[in-house]
Amino acid sequence: MQVELDSAESLLATFSRKKSKLLFRGERTVRELVPSAFRGPGQDYYHGKLRKDTVQEYAQIINELDVIYKLSSIRLPNLNKIDNPVTSILSNPFEKQRHASMKLFIEQVLPVWFPRFESSFEFIALAQHYGIPTRTIDWTPDLWTALQFAASGTLPHVTHSLELENFEQIRKDKMVIWEFDQDKFNVLKKDNIHLRLLKFGQPDYDINPNARAQQGHISYIEKSAPYNDPVDKTPLDQYLSNCGAPELLKQYLIPTIECVKILEYLDELGFTSKDLFPGEHGEVKAVNDSRNRDRFSRVFFEKRLKYPDLEQRLI
Repeated sequence: MQVELDSAESLLATFSRKKSKLLFRGERTVRELVPSAFRGPGQDYYHGKLRKDTVQEYAQIINELDVIYKLSSIRLPNLNKIDNPVTSILSNPFEKQRHASMKLFIEQVLPVWFPRFESSFEFIALAQHYGIPTRTIDWTPDLWTALQFAASGTLPHVTHSLELENFEQIRKDKMVIWEFDQDKFNVLKKDNIHLRLLKFGQPDYDINPNARAQQGHISYIEKSAPYNDPVDKTPLDQYLSNCGAPELLKQYLIPTIECVKILEYLDELGFTSKDLFPGEHGEVKAVNDSRNRDRFSRVFFEKRLKYPDLEQRLI
């Protein structure tokens, strides 16, 4: 369900009336809700020179596993290293043998994906959090976190369009807040086998302090062997519609120019990037966010001198 709002004020008013247990996700632009492994550069990350439209699920999964196993060499509290049995499979120069070994490995050790064996969940969550493409999607129960991600990611693009005097682009573009209703999901999935394949997990916050600060959750759609079909890249919003439950997900569209008001509102609450990224990362990001706001203010001032009706041109 898509809901278009005309201002930051209307967005905040809408969420002030919410009572259900909700998860949120903020994005700077409108797009389908597809995991990073199945869109844009994420596809090339795993597939290399393979044609994206012919990649089979088993090949995708083996490549994902290879990344997970390699990440497990990182020494983290309470996590054990996972031996990597797929490196020899992927290094086989003979394509037919390589693909046969992939299928055999998956049939023997991976009846269900997402893999819950040993510590793999935490390493997948870690990969997702630090930008490695995965088949998971990030969520948070904290609206301010979603707003901060959406607005801070949007501001540099708005400023750039303003510098170019591309007012039409600013008027046309929308940033997005996704809302998932957990309470309703928990009721509907009892009688819907396809909905029950949608899983949610919460990383170990002691291992990942950024995830703790952001109250991070991840979602994924569980797959079962055999994996002989092409990779299923169905967006989550489409998947829920196919399950007969489109009402679980709402997509709120807000004019991108409203990102400035949202950041000002969060700043008044004392909520900045330092709250989302503990340590030096957050300190640096907060400085960059402040510089981005200063740059927008300067450009806006210059353009308003040239166009006294600038506010009207942007809405």
